[in-house]
Amino acid sequence: RVIHFASLLSGGSEDNRDLAWRVNADGAFGLFEAALATGVSSIFFPSSVAAYGSPLPETVPPDQPQWPSGLYGVTKACVERLGVYYHRRFGLDFRCLRLPVVVSRFAPPGAASAYASRCFVEAASSGRFTFHVRPETSPSLIYIKDVLRAIRNLLDAPHKQLTQRIYNLQALSPSAGEICRAINDRIPDARLEFDPDAEVTQLIESWPVRFDDSAARTDWGWSPHFELNSLADDFLGELTDGDADGRRLRGTG
Repeated sequence: RVIHFASLLSGGSEDNRDLAWRVNADGAFGLFEAALATGVSSIFFPSSVAAYGSPLPETVPPDQPQWPSGLYGVTKACVERLGVYYHRRFGLDFRCLRLPVVVSRFAPPGAASAYASRCFVEAASSGRFTFHVRPETSPSLIYIKDVLRAIRNLLDAPHKQLTQRIYNLQALSPSAGEICRAINDRIPDARLEFDPDAEVTQLIESWPVRFDDSAARTDWGWSPHFELNSLADDFLGELTDGDADGRRLRGTG
């Protein structure tokens, strides 16, 4: 089994389109071909909310047409189709999750969606953060701990239980303003501001607000454990080391 995470993210893909295509699309094609040549029977691929683009219904069904707004999303949709092709044509056990924006301390600053993670990290470390989206911006989000559990559960699911190769996931859809308030409730003196970037905002607001993940819930028992308040408690608890100001990152002092 191969778990394939290698990818340039949204910002980096727009900055270097040639490299993005070679890494994200050509790299996946090479992996599928190598799997056939070496007898690898299963590949897991994480797709993304970015594989869609506006206009979209409020809740996006699994069969929603995909017209992504950015090259990163284009490559995700491409690899989804490649995976289904290799499953149908060669019997490869391709399994894929369309992940919402992932909230994690490891979110790279170059990702357009990084605000949903960096706001917690920067509030905990420096007490300051500027959102480059509108307070109303509210793409579908998921906490990293729910992501890891979902991947494990999908990989462990018996083949006969799966009704599709690509599954949507839904966890929470707070606005940037709601995230800001959740942080200030826990770090009252954090200076959180909004200075929307038109290009970033347009891209993120083209992504789904909510996914229909009923197939994942039915086929392999998916259910998120974290909503906004429990996410904020857990994430900020991991980021802080218990100092009096409650803001110093673990291992940095």
